Amino acid sequence: MSYFRCTYFGQYGVANRIDPDQVKKVLNKTEELYVFLNSHADKKKSLRLIDSRLGTRQHKLAVCPAPILHYAEWTVLPQFFEMWIEHGATKFYLYHHSISPEVDALFRIYENDPRIDIERVPYGIIPVPENSSETEDVNQQIFGGEQVFAWNDCIIRSRGKTKYIALVDFDEVFVVLKNQSFLSVLENGLEAEPATGAFVFRSTPASYKHTYSNVTHPTQITFDNYGSIQVERRTFPAGIMSKVVVIPERILSTNVHLPWAMEAPFTEKVISPETSKILHLRCLSS
Repeated sequence: MSYFRCTYFGQYGVANRIDPDQVKKVLNKTEELYVFLNSHADKKKSLRLIDSRLGTRQHKLAVCPAPILHYAEWTVLPQFFEMWIEHGATKFYLYHHSISPEVDALFRIYENDPRIDIERVPYGIIPVPENSSETEDVNQQIFGGEQVFAWNDCIIRSRGKTKYIALVDFDEVFVVLKNQSFLSVLENGLEAEPATGAFVFRSTPASYKHTYSNVTHPTQITFDNYGSIQVERRTFPAGIMSKVVVIPERILSTNVHLPWAMEAPFTEKVISPETSKILHLRCLSS
């Protein structure tokens, strides 16, 4: 059997020696910003410059799930949105590559929800010839979707827009203990350690029975099955299945389960699982 490794992956760069006058012109749309390779200077791609200077933040908590690829399980999405709305989230960044019509319709329902703002970020399709077969189309082989790249882009994109941003997956339930709210966990942690730039939440495996196999409409969904979740006793250490909530201006880059690099002098804080933790859900057939 032959194995192939894809070496096509996303990258982001840091621009140095920026002329403030040119930046103003780009923001005012009197000039354009381009990116290109020195070896192919004729193949320029225009870039949209996002103003992320810190002003009056519109949101307290934003959520950025991993890139959505080949996704059709629309019945789990209401739980995801409602949980985060209950936690105080008012902004969602959705990096989408390939989704079913049902998932798109569910997203549109929440795009019309006055409680929240959803920003869809198209996640680039790799260009292939139009007559490519399914086996030759590399877009059909993508799995994982470079979530590290997307989440670092999301951190930069959210600067100046939100105080906190949660970098999460659809199969995670963040639970809060000791009669607190999710936002109070963050605020109390920041008050106790003002230099905190990233909060690390540890993970506990859990499972529940899927009861939505015959559901055809969102109104048929209830959350009753979440009342009988089977939770394991173990909680993984930080770095294994953990996830982070960051203050965008205080972090340089992140990995999936831990921050990579912080802006000086900021640090990361691991939240005690006795205060709040993740239930990492695995769905069992009913």
